[in-house]
Amino acid sequence: MLGKVAFIPLVSKIHDENKVKEALRKIEPYVAKYADIKFPKISSISEIEEIPSKNIAAYLIYILTGGVEHLALKLSRRRIPVAIIAHEEQNSLAASLELKARLNYEKIPSEIFMLGSYEFERDLKSFIKASKALFRLRKNPILLIGDPSPWLIYSNMQLNSLARDFDLNYDKVSVEYLINRFKKISRNEIEKLLEKYSIIERKEPSIDDLISSLKLYVAIRDVLRERKIDIFTIRCFDLLDYGLTACLPLSMLNSEGFIGGCEGDILATLSMAILSSISERPSFVGNVVWIERDYVLFAHCMVPLKLTKYFRFRLHFESNKGLSVEGHFTPGETVTFMRIDGVRRILRAGKGVLANEEPIMVNACRTQMLVKVFGDSEKLVKDTIGNHYVLTFGNYIEELKHFAKIINYSFDEV
Repeated sequence: MLGKVAFIPLVSKIHDENKVKEALRKIEPYVAKYADIKFPKISSISEIEEIPSKNIAAYLIYILTGGVEHLALKLSRRRIPVAIIAHEEQNSLAASLELKARLNYEKIPSEIFMLGSYEFERDLKSFIKASKALFRLRKNPILLIGDPSPWLIYSNMQLNSLARDFDLNYDKVSVEYLINRFKKISRNEIEKLLEKYSIIERKEPSIDDLISSLKLYVAIRDVLRERKIDIFTIRCFDLLDYGLTACLPLSMLNSEGFIGGCEGDILATLSMAILSSISERPSFVGNVVWIERDYVLFAHCMVPLKLTKYFRFRLHFESNKGLSVEGHFTPGETVTFMRIDGVRRILRAGKGVLANEEPIMVNACRTQMLVKVFGDSEKLVKDTIGNHYVLTFGNYIEELKHFAKIINYSFDEV
């Protein structure tokens, strides 16, 4: 479900009607472009109380005149992200500054946007994207298939703070439950999938490994559909006890609109959900394998198939079992990478350019992305906030800056 954006113009009961009309005329093109719901001029608390909050991702509060700060404060206390839009006349900016100071004090997410400024539309658009991403996280529970992996010793200590900051709800099934579902999937249920994927190069895995991976994909997909959940993470290393890997199922599901993380890593999965929701593209989660000068090598054994130029199947790196995905890419594409830290309340992000087409290291996970970073790559080591970073193609730094603001996190650009 996509949250809606509501435009709410606030005006004092004492105002110049012609000036107000002119201010509304100036903002109309942006209202038509970005607002889903448009309210008439509002000048009383009773009118504020009639404004809905259900399914609203953001309020665009247009300060038409001074003397409306109390109205905007009343609306903003609903904890829905607020864009305070000021124009150059009628004490609009003066009222906006007073309002913003109070919202800062109450830790209510908000930003001021000055109509007519050079970056007004870019910033407003980024704010709306960020607000809709937060709405998606708050409205969708995360399914845990098994517990988080025990080696995630920093990520796992953040579960309570992440639940608080993002209003997260968790659902859970065991790995054994998934295995029981897997065992019930028949060969007939995957026949069309097998036709499609059997022509993909398999360097080491057998046809039986592919069949098992496709059955596991169907089992996970069916569990997600039944529970009406599209964000999940799986304790995938436990599947090795059954001769299975989740690499291909995760690669497929992340290309189909689901967001699925590895190793039961809730923090990385949440980071994937943020970046994927903002970019409207799937994201890749990678280990930080090595850093040298301004290059960072990220690697993992799954990759959303939509992100690849082409791919082939390999054995899983650490175990030499099952089936994993080796993605190949187009060098030169812009990359955004990010990770959140719920303990330090940081959203860290950086950008760079992809420098490789195929894997460059034998002793690392199968899909590898070598990123030439436009910043201080060594910050990932000198000021570490953990391992798993998520990546996608494109530049989403501005949107992530706005996202950090609306969740009251510091933005830390690499």
